[in-house]
Amino acid sequence: NTATSGASLTLTSTYTPAGYPSAPLSNSWAQSSGTLAVTVTSDIVSSTPGDGETAIQFTVTVVNPPFGQGAPTLNVGGQFGSNLFPWNLNSAHGYSAGSTSDGFPDIQDGGVYDDNYLLELTGSSSQTPVSYPVTTSAFSQYPLFVVSPRLHTLALQSTPFPCAPNTLTFAVLSRVPLLARCQPLLTIAGLGSTRTPSSNLSITFLSGGTGSDGFGGNLSSQTLNASWQQSPGSLTMNLTSLLSTTTGFVDRLLFQISVINPTSSTASRGLCNALGVGVGCSNNRTAVTATLSLSVGAKTGGDSRQMVGYIGAGVFPITASSTNLQPVTIYSGDYSPSLTPAAAGDGLPLWVYDPYVSSKFVQSSFYPCDDNTISITLTSNVPIFQTCGPSSPVAITLSGLFGTVTPDSVLTLNNPSSPLSPSAVWNNTRGSLVLSATGTLKLNTSYRFDVLLTNQAPARPQAFVNVAVTWLSVLNDQWYPGDSSNPLYISTLNWTVNTASQSTPWPCAVNTITVQLQPTVPLFLCWASATDTNPGFPVLTLTNLVGSTTNSSSSLPVTSSSGVFASSGVWKRDVGSLVLNLTAPMPVSQPYSFTISLVNQPQAQAAPVVSLATSRLTQVAAFVPMLPQSSDWMASNPALASSNEISALFIRVPAFVVSDAFSTRWSVSQSSAYPCADNTITVSLTFNVPLYSSCNPKFTISNLINTATSGASLTLTSTYTPAGYPSAPLSNSWAQSSGTLAVTVTSDIVSSTP
Repeated sequence: NTATSGASLTLTSTYTPAGYPSAPLSNSWAQSSGTLAVTVTSDIVSSTPGDGETAIQFTVTVVNPPFGQGAPTLNVGGQFGSNLFPWNLNSAHGYSAGSTSDGFPDIQDGGVYDDNYLLELTGSSSQTPVSYPVTTSAFSQYPLFVVSPRLHTLALQSTPFPCAPNTLTFAVLSRVPLLARCQPLLTIAGLGSTRTPSSNLSITFLSGGTGSDGFGGNLSSQTLNASWQQSPGSLTMNLTSLLSTTTGFVDRLLFQISVINPTSSTASRGLCNALGVGVGCSNNRTAVTATLSLSVGAKTGGDSRQMVGYIGAGVFPITASSTNLQPVTIYSGDYSPSLTPAAAGDGLPLWVYDPYVSSKFVQSSFYPCDDNTISITLTSNVPIFQTCGPSSPVAITLSGLFGTVTPDSVLTLNNPSSPLSPSAVWNNTRGSLVLSATGTLKLNTSYRFDVLLTNQAPARPQAFVNVAVTWLSVLNDQWYPGDSSNPLYISTLNWTVNTASQSTPWPCAVNTITVQLQPTVPLFLCWASATDTNPGFPVLTLTNLVGSTTNSSSSLPVTSSSGVFASSGVWKRDVGSLVLNLTAPMPVSQPYSFTISLVNQPQAQAAPVVSLATSRLTQVAAFVPMLPQSSDWMASNPALASSNEISALFIRVPAFVVSDAFSTRWSVSQSSAYPCADNTITVSLTFNVPLYSSCNPKFTISNLINTATSGASLTLTSTYTPAGYPSAPLSNSWAQSSGTLAVTVTSDIVSSTP
């Protein structure tokens, strides 16, 4: 198993009989069988002949194999002429291969040799470094006893945060010196999912210097190029050239590489977790492996080990000036504004946190169509960096902000916490706001900003907002106030005051309808959508104002002093609807009123149920019933005799007033009871409503039988009419045969004291 080839070896005499400067020897060498054949080419005679013994000693140099083996049993055979005689190198000749002659050396994985040796250095600076070469056993002197290559390893990281620049520190201790002849190739594997592209990395070996950390200084500050492959996550370094120029033996390597951490948590990559539990993970071993490959000629050897990690609370931002592998338990202010402690397992290689973002949302207005300032606070359990690897900018996207008519644009953020950028990209269709930053957002730090949006008109429940960070799988923890301050909660429209009252219940009278409104939400100018270029105020529609003879009109006059209502509305008599535009916002602070004039129909009716509808907004009901004013309304409208008559278009049933509490209100009397005498019949009547000619009012006195008065009509003389009427505007027709007098009011008769 030697790595020495060739037809012969170089023999150097170290002892010959006196008079022989060197032994006259030649040799032939067979590498495959490990056979050295030596021939004496000239006489060698002892200077003290007689005892028959001639002693010679020579050395040959061979190259040990790149793998371990027990000392083989050597066989020596001799030939004098045709006489053959074997010699076995055995205990009789002072050599015994012992119990390990056909196995590996008796080194056990214990003490300084176990895999935790380097890990123990992270907890104490008083460890005595191992000295090499190690005297492994008495067998180490036996020919071709070769110590097995064995690695002791440690892998550490400086930060567990996703997308963070991470310094990975690797310590490798070899049980055998690393010789250039063996062309040592060291591969660190299992570093998958980083954001660092494949490239050649320049490795600078760190200095130990004191020896207290178990590392010598003969490689201090020396560099070599290593091959980094992103996809498998492997680092390969050929140590041959470096070792060829290094003085002294090398058995310890301490070096670093810088990578951009993966975006996902450790579990998704199958690495050992912070408790050292997982497939193939035990005794602090990680899923990162170190493989030493040795080769001489066609012979190969080496060792491969799961690298040991640190599961305590600490990380390792090791520098060239501090290589004692001591954990740092407090995070740098670059990541956290306060003394944030490291947690158990944070120092494991490529152990990465699951990121979550805690968010708070509070709005300024729940009014439809109003300008709404959304105050947003974001806090993350990990730093959020500007990039996640080369050409991979990081953005924070808030989505689910539905319920606004804000057009797509770049919005200005108000009062943004540094380093948030002062603007963000808004997309109304997706309800998304995309933020960026000019620096790192530190962990456990609140970052606040305000964004101005315009609420939509229809009512809606609150928006539930999701926070996403480019490249990261973010868990969300949202906080909402739980009331009307929840983001993009938009209230329904209701009415604090919604009355429709009238001035008179009289048939055929001109009736002033007074509408009084006070909304629970302001009525603002509204956009139908984010692309609407023709906004408008909500439109009010009163329905079921039936019982009027006022003809339909596209511009029924509307009277109001508020400046809120248009001066006319669209009136449709058949359905009793009035469509009225607003000309200004209607606040919630007070009632606003307007009046219209309608002519009551002749027929009596109970008050219709008048309803109010509002366009654009979501009303508490599609049609809200209008209510009458309180009974105080009657004081300013004396025509109203009861609270029932306050409701719009309640029309009183016309009737004679027979009596009241003070007197009889009707009578019929005569002037003479003598036969054939002129007889003046006096009729006194009181009506409960004014007599409007448009109602064609008539009354009949019948059974005036057996008079001797003929003719088509009688002479009527008014003896009493309401003030302002010199005589009653009456006409009549007379039927002598039936004694029936039919009286018709020919023009309006309206009491001055209604």
